[in-house]
Amino acid sequence: MITFGSLYYLIPRLYGRTEMARPRLIDLHFWLATLGVVLYIAAMWIAGVMQGLMWRATGVDGTLTYSFVEVVKATYPFYAIRALGGAFFVAGILLMSWNVFLTIRLVQIVPLFFQHSTTQPTEGIQPYEPLRLIGRDIYIREGCVGCHSQQIRMLQSEVQRYGPYSLAGESVYDHPFLWGSKRTGPDLARVGQRYSDEWHRIHLRNPRNVVKESNMPAYPWLQKNSVEGENIQDRMKVLRTLGVPYTQEQIDAAPGELVGKTEEDAVVAYLQGLGVASR
Repeated sequence: MITFGSLYYLIPRLYGRTEMARPRLIDLHFWLATLGVVLYIAAMWIAGVMQGLMWRATGVDGTLTYSFVEVVKATYPFYAIRALGGAFFVAGILLMSWNVFLTIRLVQIVPLFFQHSTTQPTEGIQPYEPLRLIGRDIYIREGCVGCHSQQIRMLQSEVQRYGPYSLAGESVYDHPFLWGSKRTGPDLARVGQRYSDEWHRIHLRNPRNVVKESNMPAYPWLQKNSVEGENIQDRMKVLRTLGVPYTQEQIDAAPGELVGKTEEDAVVAYLQGLGVASR
C-alpha cells in the first residue's frame, strides 16, 4: 500500500502534472486493495487455526477424529476466499495501471523505442571483438554487474565523477544490457583506458594492492584459467541473429584470436574498451 501511495504521488510530478488523471480510481484502488488483503489474510489465518485444531482433534476413545483428507476438504472454501481476495487486489493493480497510462500518455513514450538515436549505434561503437566478448561473459559470470553499474546519469556530480552521461546508442550491441542498479563499486561505463592493463591485472588479483579500502573480492583464478573459445563462433552467430553485424569472416577468424589467452586477458580487454569510443 505504501508503494502504491508513493507511485500515485510521484508519477504525476515526474510528468509535470499536479495529480493523477483519474483521482476517483485511486479511492477505488484503495478499497479494492484493502478488501483483497483482508480477505486473503483472514482466510489464511482462519484456515490455519481450523486445520491445526482438526489435526489434533481426538474422540473419547483417543483416536483421531478427522482423516487428513477430511481436513483438506474443510479448507477448500478458504481457498476460494483467498482467490477472491487476490482477484480484488489484482483488479486494483489493473486500475492503477490504467490510471498511470492515462496520466503519462504512453503514446508519447512508445515512439522512443523506435527512434533512430535509441536503436542505432553512436559514432565509433563497434561490435565486441572475440576476446572482449569472452571478457564480457566472464564479467557476467563472476557477478560484477551486481556491484558495478554501466550507466552514467545526467547529473552534474556523475558527469564530473565518471565522464559524459551514457547514451542509448552505446548499448545497442549489448545483449543483455549491463546498466546495473547498484554501486558497491564505481560505475564502469567510461573506465576504458583510465588505468593501465597492469593496474587492472593487479586489481583483479587482489584489489587491496591498489585500493587499500576496497571491499571487492579477489579473482586470482582468472590469470590461471585459459579462455575456452570452442563456442565463440556459436556466441557470435546468436548475437548476429539479434542484430549485431558480425561478418562471416569475423566469425571464422574468432577462435584464432583467443589462442593462448587467459580469462584475465579477456576481462582486462573488455574493461579497457568500455566507453572509449564515446569520449
